Amino acid sequence: TLRRDAVYLTVDGGRTWQAPVEGTSGYRSAVEYIDRYNLIAVGTSGGDYSADGGHTWQRFTDEGYHAVRKAKQGSWIIAAGSQGKIAEIWIAPSRKPKKI
Repeated sequence: TLRRDAVYLTVDGGRTWQAPVEGTSGYRSAVEYIDRYNLIAVGTSGGDYSADGGHTWQRFTDEGYHAVRKAKQGSWIIAAGSQGKIAEIWIAPSRKPKKI
């Protein structure tokens, strides 16, 4: 199903792919590495985060976004959606993203 098969992982540059233990909660159009282990994925049906390199994902918003990007320097993360919708996202010490 789309819920289960929306994200795959590779550790060999794309030669082989594996499904995560727990995938995203739907199709995600953008994924951003925050650091080696923390990732944020967004799509029109919401957003998910992973704190273990993409092996498990948890939903953090039901709002839809098309793109997500982390600043090259610093910790600023921004998501953009339809009709000019923009959200700042930060990762608290608990490592769960919060939308501002």
